[in-house]
Amino acid sequence: DVCRLCVELLNVERAGCGDNFFALGGHSLLAVRMMSELQNKGYKLDALMIFQSINLGSLAAQLTRDTQDAEFVVPENRIVAGSEQ
Repeated sequence: DVCRLCVELLNVERAGCGDNFFALGGHSLLAVRMMSELQNKGYKLDALMIFQSINLGSLAAQLTRDTQDAEFVVPENRIVAGSEQ
């Protein structure tokens, strides 16, 4: 998702895990747009993660880790025992 999104946002032919967002032509406004697009896809991140990532691979690894580590809470069972449909 990260590399594909960079290709779209930065209008470049290709973007790989070893590429840096800013070296590819990214800037702060595009970083915020990228953050928003990734959040819309369900990833947890803030713009600082984009600025601090040395390359797209490290950013993607953080996104995956944050998404996998997200706490999932199972709602309380509210079905009364013995009830029927």
